[in-house]
Amino acid sequence: MDAVDLELRNVTYAKVVQLGRVPTAAEVAAAAGCDPEEVVAGWRGLHDEHALVLNAATAEIRMANPFSAVPTA
Repeated sequence: MDAVDLELRNVTYAKVVQLGRVPTAAEVAAAAGCDPEEVVAGWRGLHDEHALVLNAATAEIRMANPFSAVPTA
């Protein structure tokens, strides 16, 4: 994970805490000063590195450990 990936991860997690839910790519992009497409591309890289889990159909965050976007047991 390089510095750009780490920064995106930190911004994403900060938005989870701030919002009380997983953020959209647009919300993270606004906080990071970039385009939502860049956020999704970065999330895909973080997904590949097992730093978070994306919904394969929508590219939305499904889980960013220890946070889950779906109900869990």
